[in-house]
Amino acid sequence: MTAPHGRWGTPVRLGRVAAERYGSGVRWLRVGRREVVRAIALVVRDRDWRTPDPLRLRIDRRDGALTLRGVTAVGAGELAWSFRVAATAGGLDAHARLTALGDVDVNRAGLVVLLPCATCAGARFAVRHRAGGRTSRGRLPVDVAPHQPLLDVATLELATRDGTKLSLAFDGDTFEMEDQRNWLDPTFKLYNRELALPVPYRIADGATVEQRVALRVDHVGRGAAPRPGPRRGRVPALGVATAPGRVPEGAAARACAALGASGVTHRADGTAADAARAGAFARAIGAGLTVEAIGAAAGHAPAFAAQAPARIALYGVGDEAAQALVRDLRDATAAGGTFSDFVMLNRNGVPAWARRATFALCPTVHARDDRSLVETLAALDDVFARARRVAGGRPIDAGPCSLRRRLVPRTGLPAPDDVDPRQHEAIAAAWLACAIAVAGARRIDTFCAFEAAGARGLLADGTPLRATRASSVFAALASAQGRPLVLLGLDPARGAAFVVDGTLWLVELSGRARRLGTSRPALHLAATRWASRRVGQPVAGYGIATLPAGSAIAGWTERLAAAWTGA
Repeated sequence: MTAPHGRWGTPVRLGRVAAERYGSGVRWLRVGRREVVRAIALVVRDRDWRTPDPLRLRIDRRDGALTLRGVTAVGAGELAWSFRVAATAGGLDAHARLTALGDVDVNRAGLVVLLPCATCAGARFAVRHRAGGRTSRGRLPVDVAPHQPLLDVATLELATRDGTKLSLAFDGDTFEMEDQRNWLDPTFKLYNRELALPVPYRIADGATVEQRVALRVDHVGRGAAPRPGPRRGRVPALGVATAPGRVPEGAAARACAALGASGVTHRADGTAADAARAGAFARAIGAGLTVEAIGAAAGHAPAFAAQAPARIALYGVGDEAAQALVRDLRDATAAGGTFSDFVMLNRNGVPAWARRATFALCPTVHARDDRSLVETLAALDDVFARARRVAGGRPIDAGPCSLRRRLVPRTGLPAPDDVDPRQHEAIAAAWLACAIAVAGARRIDTFCAFEAAGARGLLADGTPLRATRASSVFAALASAQGRPLVLLGLDPARGAAFVVDGTLWLVELSGRARRLGTSRPALHLAATRWASRRVGQPVAGYGIATLPAGSAIAGWTERLAAAWTGA
């Protein structure tokens, strides 16, 4: 990924390290033009793993240091905290101090360090452990690791794939690492407090927690992390999602037919009436029905059987019960995996009775800001590649997708606060276009996008339903289901380029308008429809332009794609 230069946060110079103040930390830490660390920040996670925003935030910049002071409400109490990061001869020193005002129950409170997977996957490491002071060596995983790659970290030395050498020293708690690609974040995260310990834990009224991390950059590499060449595949079969109480009917269903979806994935509540509505909607749009049955809802096979679903995805039921349901619904293909994040499929695999593998996609599990949402696109290729290996030859059904978490991972119940205000904006359409392109390049079999309609949907509420940018993207790609696709490049800091059935797609991902750099005629996604624009008209932030690429990818196509994505 291209290291950003003052694009999204407030530029900060800390000795030889340039960064951006972003939220409660610093992100995109660079020496010269080389990104060495994605972020160092202070993070507070409540008992439900939510990240509450500070009630107050004060910023002080002086003497080569940045100090943030804030107060964050957690339950009935508050945490008053400070985060100071200062330049040192070799790099940076970050210090966090948190004091509880009232008893505070948290799942995490302290420093985190994010390392970019683009350069750190496969990096050589040496770790000195807190317990006994022993040292272990190895390489960080290239494949998405289902469990923590590193435990009990006191110091970490890394030699990255681009030749950079750096070290991190931690104090104040035990730190360990997880592979955040499991949740679509393209980073390795070093965090305080072992996950094996029970949560939530209490910081008592008046108690103070202090932590420190020292970053030293010993050498800045001049090499480049390897970029994948063009990936060839096909546009997957595309579907839409529905849920109890959110199944379009009548004129709304007929409007959804224009999307061109080949499948409907319906989260069932187990009742015959709910199943009938889902079946009627699938028939109205000419799509196959997948019933998603979670926990107790899976015990109502007759309600599903009457709708003759093409597939049934079963979650939260024992193997014997699942096998009985598969027998009862003999005309439906059984799918298994997880209704939640990829991490659960990565850790648990696919049940023996399942003939297809499934997992959902959500780009805002750990952070909801625009840049974090777009950066998840950098993890998708690794996730789909790993899913292929976990599936063991089974077809893969990716999705449903949701900009906010649709279900609580532990229970499968609807998640609170599951509507994202950006659902019908350009950023949602840009993310969806790129996600479909990466899925196609990795030969994912089916891709279920957002819900069909409503606040979480491709079409917006109204009479009639209103088109959105995402619905225009979906319909355009749905018209090419099964057709050849070539992913030419993707950099979340710049853009993506891919060819679908002779048409070059250029997706803007920096959030700022950019010129195409060609005089060839192009269509732009203007508002909710494709329109011709005059030559030289810029592509809007998170906008999309398409150009005829011909039956073969010509040299100009590759050059334009390389310039667009920074390859």
